[in-house]
Amino acid sequence: MIVIFNGPPASGKDEAASLYKEKYGFGNLSFKYQLFKETIKHFDVDERWFMEGYNDRTQKEKSEFALQGMSRREAMIHVSEDIIKPKKGLDYFGKSVAEEIEEGKNYALLISTNAGAWRYLIGDTVRFVDKENAEIIITGRTKHFLSIVGEHLSVDNMNKAIHLVSEEFNLSIPEYGVRGENVDSLFGHHWYVACDQSVDGVALAKAIDEKLIVLNDDYAIERKSALKRIRVTVLKENVFMDFMQAMGKIGGQHKFPRVLKGDLLKDWEIFIQNK
Repeated sequence: MIVIFNGPPASGKDEAASLYKEKYGFGNLSFKYQLFKETIKHFDVDERWFMEGYNDRTQKEKSEFALQGMSRREAMIHVSEDIIKPKKGLDYFGKSVAEEIEEGKNYALLISTNAGAWRYLIGDTVRFVDKENAEIIITGRTKHFLSIVGEHLSVDNMNKAIHLVSEEFNLSIPEYGVRGENVDSLFGHHWYVACDQSVDGVALAKAIDEKLIVLNDDYAIERKSALKRIRVTVLKENVFMDFMQAMGKIGGQHKFPRVLKGDLLKDWEIFIQNK
């Protein structure tokens, strides 16, 4: 998933990005890192001197002889707008960040103006299968991601695991949903699986877990750390259909949610308790 921070100077963009990185395991891509390099190169100044002054708010806006009388911020704007973009194109910095995109990793799709004046997270997630040719595949929806400890479990991972387990056990699993849960001071996943055949939930949980460890490196890492338990509750298919009907969401445009959280999870828990 990609989260974009945009705001005026000193509004806390870097601090917010750092908190997201620390808490949720996000990577951190920024246009300004390439701009730092270009500015330092253009003015032929010491990198440490430039960065220490940039990170000091009392020095950041101070005019510097080495920067032809401009502050560090003014120098960066000058290099960006008057030198780099006219020579290398308006998309130069965007392309420099795009080079850090990894094939095989899920990203959220966001539509925005060049200046970031407005933006809309459309809800689809994509994966680059060929970065050179900009080839992508749609892998799911942002609301269908489960990442309570950095496992970054996508609906694509879930679907593949269920498909592989269905083949291994010779089962029909038409519906399922997953929720995060607390396990003492750590965390776990609770799967609700629709199956009208007789199946051992413990064996099913073990098989799903094994498949996800192979499919998702982040999941595999967290299974050795904070993600301590995977359990499965097997329910009849009609339970899932009855829930959707109770929510007034019957029809081809409505699908049982793959990730259960918030008010939806509360409604689901109340519903199955009364079944």
